[in-house]
Amino acid sequence: MALLEDKVVLVDGGGQGVGAGIVRAALREGATGAFTGRRAEIGRQPAADTGATFVRVDPTRRRCAAPWDR
Repeated sequence: MALLEDKVVLVDGGGQGVGAGIVRAALREGATGAFTGRRAEIGRQPAADTGATFVRVDPTRRRCAAPWDR
């Protein structure tokens, strides 16, 4: 059994750098995952490579950062 089998991970800033490494490691260990990032052009390729779901989120925009606070 993999270390993260039947677990779900959500990584903020998982499109590149350390965040992307965390996404790859978690999925390699059996997790299902999603990651966020501001730039879709950076998030598309890691999503395609890993099978994780990419969600574009721009925390600098109030509407995007806190949709429940309207």
